Amino acid sequence: VWIAPRNPFIASCGSVPVLIFFAITGYLFWSRAIRSGAKIDVRSFAISRFFRIAPLYLFATLIAFFLAWQSTGYQWHGDFGETYLAVSRLLSFGAFRIDFINSVDLMRITAGVAWTLVYEWAFYAALPILAWCAKLSRFAILASLTLLILSILPIDEANYASVFLVGMITA
Repeated sequence: VWIAPRNPFIASCGSVPVLIFFAITGYLFWSRAIRSGAKIDVRSFAISRFFRIAPLYLFATLIAFFLAWQSTGYQWHGDFGETYLAVSRLLSFGAFRIDFINSVDLMRITAGVAWTLVYEWAFYAALPILAWCAKLSRFAILASLTLLILSILPIDEANYASVFLVGMITA
C-alpha cells in the first residue's frame, strides 16, 4: 500500500521527471511534425501510441483490480455503477482515471502512476490538429486554440498541458 511522502523533495521526485518527459515528448513529436511538413499519418500514429501504452496499462490495471478484490477477502462490496464506471475507464486505457473498484481506492495500490496518461492521450489526440495548424498561415488558429484550451482547463491541468507546449516551442 502506497502513501504519499511527507518530504516535499521526495514527493517531487515522481512529478518532476514526468514534467521533463512531457516536455521531451512535446519536443520529439513536434520536431517530427515539422520535419514531415506538418503531415501526420493519424492512423499509424494512433496505432503506435495505443500499442506503446495499452498492453502495460491493461496488465498493471488488471493486477490492481485483482489486489483490490483480494484486499476485500474476495467479497463483493462495490455497487454496479462503480463497477461499470471502473470497467469503462479501464477500456479507455488511461484516458480517464480509475479511482475505486470494489470500494477500494486504487490510488493506494498503484500509487496513482497512471495519472500521466490522461495528459498523454490528450496530447496525442491534439497533435494531428496542432500539426495541421502549424503551417504559417494557420499560426493564428493554433495560438487561439492553445489559449482557449489552456484557459478552460483547471489551473493544475493547464500547467501540465503547457509543459508539452514548452517542448514544442523548443523544437
